[in-house]
Amino acid sequence: DPHGPNTPPPPYDTLFTDDPRTPPLPGALTPGTPPEELENMRALYDAEIRFSDEHFGRMVDALRARGLYDDTLIVFTSDHGEEFLEHGRHFHGYHTYGEMLNVPLIMWWPAGIPGGRVIDTTVQSIDVMPTVLELSQLPLPEQIQGQSLLPLMAGTNPTSLGWKPRPAVAERAWAPAANEGEKDADLESFAVVDGEWKLIWNTRIPDERPKYELFDHVNDPINMNNVAADHPEIVERLADYLENWQEAALAAKVDTEAAAEEMSEEELDKLRALGYIN
Repeated sequence: DPHGPNTPPPPYDTLFTDDPRTPPLPGALTPGTPPEELENMRALYDAEIRFSDEHFGRMVDALRARGLYDDTLIVFTSDHGEEFLEHGRHFHGYHTYGEMLNVPLIMWWPAGIPGGRVIDTTVQSIDVMPTVLELSQLPLPEQIQGQSLLPLMAGTNPTSLGWKPRPAVAERAWAPAANEGEKDADLESFAVVDGEWKLIWNTRIPDERPKYELFDHVNDPINMNNVAADHPEIVERLADYLENWQEAALAAKVDTEAAAEEMSEEELDKLRALGYIN
């Protein structure tokens, strides 16, 4: 939690709404949904956040009670956001717009990193592992793809400390098995954030959306105003970056057939259910 379907337990279920009924299943809300139904879903989602927050606090209190708090690294993040009809859907996993990709990343360790620092640079979830390894004084794997965030935390001239500025990339992989029957099951899109700009490259398009969508990443974080037509040179530059990134990613792709031979049938069934393999 928080995760759909949003079913916070009592007493959290009535914190923000007088209608704590079981919410509709993922995909049930549509652009024609009554406003009160949408607000009720938001209220239940907020209640799950509150529920999770209080239990996170219990963990912190337990660390304090045991004298471990100051010497414990806490990393708080998420693998995705949640949509509430911003782009015509609800739930998650359907696209690469801002409500899906913009997630929290908070690190806390009184004994090891400076507190109170806010970093505006957009980073990637693959940067978490090398950061934790470096803070733990453990070696980084040779083929690691992310980079440690410690130079950014230092606050001044991070490039002199080893930070390599680069665009942040995300993808909504083509996964028809995971979204069978959904209107977006055939969508595949890649997104790149470079400074103030975000480009979405739709490579499989099941509807009327364009091939390229460009957004002001700073002032339009939910990606509601496509300005690709106004900045063709930025679209071309970021599209070239994404195509090169995709080529490199495909070249480094794991041989899934060989890996599958070492997995149990139960593990394979779980991967099929998630749409990772056919």
